Formats: sequence, structure tokens, C-alpha cells
Amino acid sequence: GTLTVARELGDPFFECVSYMMTGSLLKEMGCYRDALEVIDRSLAYGVATPEAEHVRFSSAVNGIFCAHRLGDEVAALRYMMVAAEAVDNPLIDDSSRASFEYNRTVYLLAHADSETAEMLIDAAKVRLAHAKNPRVDIQLSIASSLCDWASHESQREADARNDLREL
Repeated sequence: GTLTVARELGDPFFECVSYMMTGSLLKEMGCYRDALEVIDRSLAYGVATPEAEHVRFSSAVNGIFCAHRLGDEVAALRYMMVAAEAVDNPLIDDSSRASFEYNRTVYLLAHADSETAEMLIDAAKVRLAHAKNPRVDIQLSIASSLCDWASHESQREADARNDLREL
């Protein structure tokens, strides 16, 4: 497979990419524990290039999703830190940034930290306003509506329900 080829080439970056892609696949298959094991292997590589930082970001975003599903708060926070450190890398596309912001919001709301979630998603909406990408808009709109829903203010909750139905 790709890992074998990467090892034969002796290229740690390609090994890192191989682990990232395998972790993503395992996440999509619902094999969250296996995904985290492979994601951690991807994050262990010390390749210091913008390309490798992009790979670490992608692995970390997948890690947030998996760790949240497994209820592993320590791992989720670790992955959030890795992703947050890399989010401004110019190689990372706006859709991937929006995915990170969405996953971070869902995690924070699940841990009753709606204030931080709302602050971060508001900042992300400003940072990504230039994107003009429907996928980015939808991910940020969903995250923002979830923050409104979590506010426990009846009008914001009602508006959020309506907004989510329209998305």
C-alpha cells in the first residue's frame, strides 16, 4: 500500500500523509479508536514544512471528530491545539478551516462551553468571510445556529431551529 511505498522511498512526509489518509478512511468507516491510533502516528512525524503542517492539521481535525465521538476529552483537546496552531497555514483551504471550526464548536457545545464556541465561530465567520464558498457558509452557519440553540434564549433557539431547517 501507500505506506509501504512511502517507506521504500524513505520519505517521512509521505509516511505521514499515508497515515493521515488511513486515519481519515477509518474515521469515515466509524472505526474511531483505530482512526485515533493511526492519526497519532501521523502526528508523531517531526517533518517541519508547511506541507507537513497541513497534513497534521487534517489529521488533527479528524482526531477531534473521533475523540469527541469516543468521549475522549484529553485527546480532543490535544487535537484542537494541533489544529489551532496550524489553521493559518496558507496551504489549508477555507473548507478545511470551516470543518475545523465546525468540529471545535460541536465539541465545545457538548461540554457546555457555548460562550467560547460562540466567540470562536464569530471570529471564524469574520476570518472566512472572503471565502465565497457554499460549503464554508453552510458549515459556519450550522455551527453558529448550534450556538444560538445552546444559548437557552427562547428567541435565539427559535431562530436557530428555523435556520437549521432552511439549511
